[in-house]
Amino acid sequence: MMISYMQGLDTFNGFVGTVLILLCGLGCALAFAPKRTGVHAAIWGALAADLLVLLMLVAVFRYLSDDSETWHILATQASDFLTGRTEYSVTYVDGKLGYLWIVGGIYAVTGSTPMAPIMLGIVCHLLLVTVIARITALLAPSQPPQAIRRSAYLAAFLPCIVWWTPHILRESLTFMLVATALYGAMRIVSGRGQRAATLAFTCAALATLIWIRGSLGYMVTIGVVLGVLYVRAGRSRYHTAIRSALIGTGIAAFPFVFQVLSESLGLTEDGIAIVTSELSDIAVSGFPGLVNETNLLRILSVTIPRVLAGPFPWELAPNGVMALAFMELVCWLAIGLGAIRARKAFLPNQLLADRRYLIGLIIVVFAVVIVALAITAGNYGILARFRPIATVVIIPLAGIGFSFTRSPSRSRSQSLSWVSGS
Repeated sequence: MMISYMQGLDTFNGFVGTVLILLCGLGCALAFAPKRTGVHAAIWGALAADLLVLLMLVAVFRYLSDDSETWHILATQASDFLTGRTEYSVTYVDGKLGYLWIVGGIYAVTGSTPMAPIMLGIVCHLLLVTVIARITALLAPSQPPQAIRRSAYLAAFLPCIVWWTPHILRESLTFMLVATALYGAMRIVSGRGQRAATLAFTCAALATLIWIRGSLGYMVTIGVVLGVLYVRAGRSRYHTAIRSALIGTGIAAFPFVFQVLSESLGLTEDGIAIVTSELSDIAVSGFPGLVNETNLLRILSVTIPRVLAGPFPWELAPNGVMALAFMELVCWLAIGLGAIRARKAFLPNQLLADRRYLIGLIIVVFAVVIVALAITAGNYGILARFRPIATVVIIPLAGIGFSFTRSPSRSRSQSLSWVSGS
């Protein structure tokens, strides 16, 4: 079955619903963006980039990709159930049902119009730009807006984010939910705003992430909780003892936690090894050395280096998947170098030294996402889709890193500590 991108736009509900999704989402992103920081321009730029990629897809391919088509068909079945056209509900893989029902709910209003959930993906990207800017503002409060603006532009124009946006896929929504959960956790530990409201939208973001991403959502939730506890412990006068106790408790509790995850999510050692090996075997971009491998430690010895720095030059091949993986690698390395450079801004006697405690939360969440990738990614096609999740977590640090120049004293002028210009 070949489904056109333009299907359903010739109906009133399909056209109006699609336009309203975009306009309402754009309005929310603009309203929530930090004022007088240049983030509005980044939001408009992100919209232009997304629409440009969408126009290219429509002009070149005309029809939905295989993955988007699968989601479209399943969502249409869900819509038929929601609207009473059938009494048979739709089922799918656990951990993916959430997105199916979200798109199905949209189709229940707009009809089977692929552009409607595509607009939802674009809206999530616009909101991601705003949330990234807000996170950067928490890390660099009361400072010139260069870091905020540059973080927003990175989120708006990174090819590894823009490419996955105009599709009927979970990627754009996942990026936005991870950033929102991180932002909420940072607000909680920094004491900003109403804690009850902040806790509510943080929990809502994590619950939705679990609904659409299953095991990855659980891992991010664990990372957020551990990060909050670690940062809160660090602000106590007994921070060394408390953090040591937390680390010791975590190590002691790891077998129990892993057993719970194994029983509830099927994350057994054999299961992880089998799935990772199969993902490598079925794809032209599979990680070398994983075919028929069943030892988890040997699998991790292959996946971890590639999650951190792959694909390596000798693994590149002339095909579309590896070209996409290489593009994502360039983005990953650029953002990683910017994030590493940001450490200078948080050193003692630097302007952001008093915000250093927030870095611990980002590092914990980032590390958990990397671990999740190492045990689930078996080929570069999957890595090119999933590693941008970790990239999103450190974009605010990269924005600071690309804006900050070290000064010898906090008392020096701010103009000497921040790169001027846009």
